[in-house]
Amino acid sequence: MTSLRATCAALLLLAFAAACSSGSSPSSTPSASAPSESSASSAPSDAGESAGPSLPSSAAELEALIPDEVGGVTLQKLSMRGNEFTNSGSASAEAEEFLRNLGVATEDVSVAVGFGASPDQASTVAMFIFKAEGADSGRLTETFKRSVDAEQAQPLEWESVTVGGKQVERASAPENNGQVNIYVTGDTLYFVATTKEEDAAEILGGLP
Repeated sequence: MTSLRATCAALLLLAFAAACSSGSSPSSTPSASAPSESSASSAPSDAGESAGPSLPSSAAELEALIPDEVGGVTLQKLSMRGNEFTNSGSASAEAEEFLRNLGVATEDVSVAVGFGASPDQASTVAMFIFKAEGADSGRLTETFKRSVDAEQAQPLEWESVTVGGKQVERASAPENNGQVNIYVTGDTLYFVATTKEEDAAEILGGLP
């Protein structure tokens, strides 16, 4: 099974691909596979020391739901509308298939991403918010789980648990003693991946 960092990188590919195509992030163009360990590690640099143009932020209402800091880890954020991604030319086949399977119009989709890691790499936090106006919550959950599993050497083992007062679908990432959580309410899905359970509880506890 891939590491938690690789899993997070694969899930965040949808948003980072669009950022790259717009010139808002490093010039290398991501492929449909997960970015390397080193590129994932470099993503959460100090937000106050920007080396280039700012990251896209066109879904501010979702981005505002992502905390600035979790467990001492500062999160780098970006957000966009669905049509920005699919029109970028960098959309992966997997991401485009995900949108088709969900059965919603691209213009009704918006996403926000937050990602960060501690300097010693001992703590990793990733959050992905996906809103598809009018989507069925059950279909949203199952479609996203299939998308996550497609990035793994073998499907993750999901269980329904309560984290931070929210009923979530959770799977473990044994290589990092971490976890990934999916929380869906209405037509909005929250994906939270952390190496520390208390960090996941803090994020999920603060969600609507």
